[in-house]
Amino acid sequence: VIPVQVRIGDVDFETSLFPKDGGYLLPIKDVVRKHQGIAPDDGVTVEMTVRL
Repeated sequence: VIPVQVRIGDVDFETSLFPKDGGYLLPIKDVVRKHQGIAPDDGVTVEMTVRL
């Protein structure tokens, strides 16, 4: 698990990257998905910083 700070559109939040199938899964909080109008399978632009 890798803790990260994420920005999608005008929303900042903290979450963690989870390893999955040789890559990483970035969970997006429900409140962020609803605010940004993100549906499953949508592509999104993400700014991300690893929190040390």
